[in-house]
Amino acid sequence: MKQLINTFMVVVILISVIFPTAISAKVTEETLGCKILAESQNKSELINVRDFSVIDGDTADFILD
Repeated sequence: MKQLINTFMVVVILISVIFPTAISAKVTEETLGCKILAESQNKSELINVRDFSVIDGDTADFILD
């Protein structure tokens, strides 16, 4: 069983390296579970977030590219 898990992890890592866009998250109202009230009209103003964690109801920590 451990061999199967290790093989699966290697495959996932290889796919993410070879096809980086294959594993991505699209932010939509369905994935958020709430209504999007505003969006940037200028795509050059968008910031890529590599990782984040929610600290409490009004605080979050972001790791940017």
